[in-house]
Amino acid sequence: MRGFTALWGKEWRETWRSGRLFILVALFLLLGISSPLAFKFLPQLIPAELAEAFSSLLQPTTSEVIVSLFKNLSQLGILVLILMAMSGVAEEKSRGQLELILARPVSTEAVIWAKFAVWALQLVLALIVALGSFTLYTHSLFPPGPSLLALLQGGLLYCLFCLLVLAFTLLAGTLLPTSLLTALLSGGVFLALSFLPNLGSAYARFAPPSLLEGASRVAVGASPWGVWWESAAVTAALILLSNLLAVWSLRRQDI
Repeated sequence: MRGFTALWGKEWRETWRSGRLFILVALFLLLGISSPLAFKFLPQLIPAELAEAFSSLLQPTTSEVIVSLFKNLSQLGILVLILMAMSGVAEEKSRGQLELILARPVSTEAVIWAKFAVWALQLVLALIVALGSFTLYTHSLFPPGPSLLALLQGGLLYCLFCLLVLAFTLLAGTLLPTSLLTALLSGGVFLALSFLPNLGSAYARFAPPSLLEGASRVAVGASPWGVWWESAAVTAALILLSNLLAVWSLRRQDI
């Protein structure tokens, strides 16, 4: 991939200067600490006469706090990733920046994979901050806290699905003319995929969104992470396919 290193550096500098990395890390940090804090202090806001009806909230378990974390990450976290990546290609095309980049001695593959690599690095850094802050707060507020190994294994499954979201958003950006349309298509596909596991166990075994359920189950110790290898393999294949299609789409356009 000719020019990958130079393009990776360009993408990273833009991410750093624009503040996107700091915003993403701050939002994931907020998601990481919000679950233990909410379970700790929400019972204090419930009136005494309603205590019996909300007894499950008054005595939460560590597993419930972990499930809440991954639920927030699977909803708000993925939405933030789509909004972060939606302008990756479409905006550069509309401004004519992509034409200038491709006029240099760089390959189309390098353009796509450099963007994807920088986005993936941002995701990993933000997820490390989220899981690290969550572990610290949960150990403090709900001792003995979660198993760090199980939490990291669940985080790997979640991260793999997020990489698919980023890859498809990148592909959508090569196909559509604006960032808004890119975000709408990516969000629509994510919602459509989320219904696949409901079609039956035969689909759930291979459906990428099953990784989100697997992430929370593995993190609480209810399931070994090797059980989810089929959906993980399909997700990895779709990531590769999405990036290859993005390269193909960009090559066919008159930029």
